[in-house]
Amino acid sequence: MKRNSILLATLAVALVAGNPAAAQDYTWTLSFMGGIGTALSESGAAEPGFQVGFGVQSEPQANIWLHAGQLDFETGTAPGAVTDGTITYVNVGGEYQFPESFYDSGVFLGLGFYDLESRRILAEGLLAPRDSESVLGLVIGATGEFKITPNFVFMAELVGHILDSDDMRVLGTAHAGLAFHF
Repeated sequence: MKRNSILLATLAVALVAGNPAAAQDYTWTLSFMGGIGTALSESGAAEPGFQVGFGVQSEPQANIWLHAGQLDFETGTAPGAVTDGTITYVNVGGEYQFPESFYDSGVFLGLGFYDLESRRILAEGLLAPRDSESVLGLVIGATGEFKITPNFVFMAELVGHILDSDDMRVLGTAHAGLAFHF
């Protein structure tokens, strides 16, 4: 119930976060991306993940985004490390874009809610039962948007997630995919 309340509140903030400027080509953006991520502060391997996003342009070159995604992770293979993990997250934040000659670059800053499920390695071949933890985090990253048509774009992003978790402090993700402006 708590997770649903946070998701609804985040969505409400994203939807009422400002009046779009009249001179824009679009107001809303819907994105679908795949990528990889890893625990940067530990010795985990890069694992696959996906992310969907919904954005509203609040003024020229300024967007408010809601991202939801999932990523597998591990923090190592030694006893005490975490393995067989999955992170499900919802982030809300702002992006400011800088028009370049053939693409738009941007910077992103936001807050996130993360649900971590994993198993701890007790000894070689011995795993603890699956454990779950919900934490808050800070999101900061860089984005790139390459126009295929005015309403259809290729997007890429590199993001750092700073989590309030003992098992994973810093998560790095790289996503790329398609987005639709409408």
